[in-house]
Amino acid sequence: MGHKHPYATHLAGVDREERAVLLDELDGWLERARLLSHEIPLLVEGRHDEQALRRLGVDGTILHLHVGGVSIYERCQWLDQHYAQVVLLLDWDRRGRQLRRRVLRFLESDWRTYDSLRLELERLTSPYIRHIEDLARFYEELYITVYYDPVR
Repeated sequence: MGHKHPYATHLAGVDREERAVLLDELDGWLERARLLSHEIPLLVEGRHDEQALRRLGVDGTILHLHVGGVSIYERCQWLDQHYAQVVLLLDWDRRGRQLRRRVLRFLESDWRTYDSLRLELERLTSPYIRHIEDLARFYEELYITVYYDPVR
């Protein structure tokens, strides 16, 4: 019997070939995010989200929405003053969607141009995870189940 992976339950009904396709699509998404982050900052909720993206090779500019003692409104004002465009990579759970709506009320920087990046990540991963901070661990477990787990 194989060793239990944290996401094995979610991936139980997904065969190895489908997992390999998902892994390939995530690799493509990560490459686009990495390249884009060198031109336009990625805006995530906090340091755990940044750490997950860095662990997966996204090495450009990643900014945090939550900065100690600064309101969402003030952060959006600062972003507008410093950047013409940002890529919003906020979680797609209920709280993340509410936060996104708040940010969009205040943010004047162009976020729409690259919203497809977030939507694609949500499409690929929403059956399994709902937080950016879980992305690295999910990717690693998916990789293991595709390439190293003889049982699955």
